[in-house]
Amino acid sequence: MDEKNFLGGARRSGAPGEAPYDAPVIVVGALRAGTTMLRLMLDHHPEICIFAEFEELTRCLDRPGYPSVDEYEAWLSTDRHALLKGLEVERGGGFVGVVRGFVRQAYERYGMGKPIFGFTVHANPHRLPELFPAARFIHIVRDPRDVARSCIGMGWVGTVHHGADYWIRAERGWDRVVREVPPERRIDVRYEALVRSPAEVLGEITAFLGVEYHPAMLEYGRDTTYEAPDPRLVEQWRTKLSPREIELVEARCGALMEARGYVRARPHRPPTPVERLRLAAENRRWRTKFNVERLGLPLYLSWITSQRLPLERWRASVQLRVNEIENAHVR
Repeated sequence: MDEKNFLGGARRSGAPGEAPYDAPVIVVGALRAGTTMLRLMLDHHPEICIFAEFEELTRCLDRPGYPSVDEYEAWLSTDRHALLKGLEVERGGGFVGVVRGFVRQAYERYGMGKPIFGFTVHANPHRLPELFPAARFIHIVRDPRDVARSCIGMGWVGTVHHGADYWIRAERGWDRVVREVPPERRIDVRYEALVRSPAEVLGEITAFLGVEYHPAMLEYGRDTTYEAPDPRLVEQWRTKLSPREIELVEARCGALMEARGYVRARPHRPPTPVERLRLAAENRRWRTKFNVERLGLPLYLSWITSQRLPLERWRASVQLRVNEIENAHVR
C-alpha cells in the first residue's frame, strides 16, 4: 500500500509566522460521504497537502477529558492507522502535546514544504477545535440515504436503519464544531455538487483556502486507485433502496437531514417495535457473516472473545492480525 495514502478566506498558513501544521486544514464528514475523494483532489494541488486519515487523533475521545500519555500509547499500539504512520510519541506535553506532535511530524515527513497542510478525521470531530484552535475546516455532506446504503457494502452494518447512525453521528458532531469555530474558518461542501460540478466547487474551496484553483486537482485518478467524479454516483438510493428502506433512513435522520437540504421522498413511518427487533437481528447476522468471510471463523471467534476477556496481550495479538487483513482490503 502507498504509505502516503494511509487508508484512505483565511491566510494560507494561519497567522503570520505560524507553521502549516499549527493551523491545519481538516476535512470532516461522515464515512462514505466522499471525504477520501475530496482529500485526494485537494492533495493534488501544488500548494496543498491533505495527506491522510488521522483517526487516531480523536477516536479515543468519546468521553470528556483526555487519556494519560501511557494510556494513549497503549491504545495506539494496536490502532492500525497509527501503526501505519509510525509516528513518535513525544512526551512532556500530555495528550494534546502528543497529538500536535504527530501532526508536526506528519508535515515534516509528507508535507513536501507546501504552505497548506491538513488531514481527514471522521471520529469525534467536535473535539478537534480544542486540539487545534487555529484549524480551518472543510465539511462535506452527502445524502444520508446513500451513506446508509454504502455502509452495508463496507460490512459495518446490515441495514440502512443502522447505517444512518454513521451519518447522524458525523453531522451532530459538525453542528458542535460550528458552535465553536467562526464562519471564516469553515466551509460546507455538498458531495452531490462536488461530483456534478467538481471544478466549480473546488474553486470555492481553494478561494476559501486563499489559493487559485488548479486543474491538477482533477487528475488524482492517474496515481491513485480512485476514479474521476462520476455523476451517476449521485442519488443512487432512488434505484437501489426499497421504498421501506428509504422510509427507515428518513425516519432516523429526520429534521437533521432536512436542515442539510435533503428532501424526504416518503411518508414518515418509523419502525414498529417488532420491526426494530427484526432489523437488529438482520444487522447482527450480516455483520457476523461479513466478518467471518473476511477474517475466517477461527480469527473472528478469537477477535470477539478477546474483546470480552481481560487478557491484554492476547487481545493485542489478535487485533494486530485483524489489522493486517483490514489493511489488505483498503482501496
